[in-house]
Amino acid sequence: MTHRRLRSLVEILALLGFVASGDPSLGAARHPAHEATEAPDIIRALIGGKLDLDMRFRWENAKIDGFRRSNAVTLRTRLAYGTKPYYGFMAYAGFENIVALKNENYFDGIAPNSGGRTPIPDPEHTEIDQAFLKWSSDGLGDGAFARSRTSLLGGRTKIVLDDSRFIGNVGWRQNQQTYDAGLIRSSLGLEGLATTYGYLFQVHRIFGDQGASGAPTLDFDSDSHFLNATYSGFRPLAITVFGYWLDFSNSPANSSDTYGFRATGKTDLGEDLYVGYTGSYAHQQQARRNPIHYDANYYNIEGVLGYEPWVALTLGYEVLGSDGGLTQFRTPLATAHKFNGWADVFVDNGGVIGLEDLYVAITPTLPCGLKGRLVYHHFQSNDGNLDYGDEIDGVLSKEFDRWFTLLAKFAYYDGGRSGRADRHRIWLEARFQF
Repeated sequence: MTHRRLRSLVEILALLGFVASGDPSLGAARHPAHEATEAPDIIRALIGGKLDLDMRFRWENAKIDGFRRSNAVTLRTRLAYGTKPYYGFMAYAGFENIVALKNENYFDGIAPNSGGRTPIPDPEHTEIDQAFLKWSSDGLGDGAFARSRTSLLGGRTKIVLDDSRFIGNVGWRQNQQTYDAGLIRSSLGLEGLATTYGYLFQVHRIFGDQGASGAPTLDFDSDSHFLNATYSGFRPLAITVFGYWLDFSNSPANSSDTYGFRATGKTDLGEDLYVGYTGSYAHQQQARRNPIHYDANYYNIEGVLGYEPWVALTLGYEVLGSDGGLTQFRTPLATAHKFNGWADVFVDNGGVIGLEDLYVAITPTLPCGLKGRLVYHHFQSNDGNLDYGDEIDGVLSKEFDRWFTLLAKFAYYDGGRSGRADRHRIWLEARFQF
């Protein structure tokens, strides 16, 4: 079923693309001389594209109370190639490989955990990471359709919407999350508008099709849709409205309908001083095969006070609500590591009683091109207001000529009396991108 859907998407993209591009040869016989003059253009498009190489070498040390310490040394390699556009068409394909230096102190999250080790979810894996055909109206002249900045994509691709709170690629883990999908993006001819519609029929998650120890983390068999539209014409405010209609046949508890909006902006106060602000709200309820009938809310308020180029201070409050302890607001496609602490204590959004996260961060400008950030979180449950403990996170990185980056990062969580185990994680990594 998956292959038939993918083939149909590609056929639709091809038909729409040639029609919109105004190819005069469509539906008519080609003269041999005409084919001979076009062949070199096709060849140049095929061989004149761009090769992408991304290698990330990482050491991770992790310890959860009640488990033994783990150390992981992994190398993630992505190699991909994208063609130049031809009549608006381009193709992109690449693979991803994760290898690990095996040792008795490393548990990759795949069952069984015979040593009682802390899981580090970067299993060895090789897969087709991305493979898609894309058509774009860019370069079709100055007509209304070209100005609509419309594109169609079919195949396997990564998807990151807004801040990746609802749909992301889980880019921090070595095996990123990708989607077998069909996407339509367009401005509809309106300046400042960006819309994206997507249909997802498979979600390739970070554990691949192996599944994690003791958790239902297999790839999602999906019949899901989403619509996301952002308008930035209300300067300095940008407003996004969205709907995510998720249906997973092999994970029905994550099937839901979510509607919401997000507003972001930045205002200069003069003398290098500025304020940034973000507000987001969403409502969610069960859908399709989900056996639990619930209603839950999400909201996030964040403010930033910055003095360029010296420092930025961030204060935020995020709530992942609970329906009276029945179940929590769910975000199964999010880049969860980015939110609620880097120790990954709350990738379950606080469990059935939800989560509230009050956080403050400082982002200073450091010498020698160094970039750093320090974050403090205080957590409590949404239902019952139980104290969930505290966490402190920090990161320091240095970029060299945009090709090579060194990074050090840590996370320490103190569960207090919450019943959640204390834990820490430390990372050192080197990344090469070309």
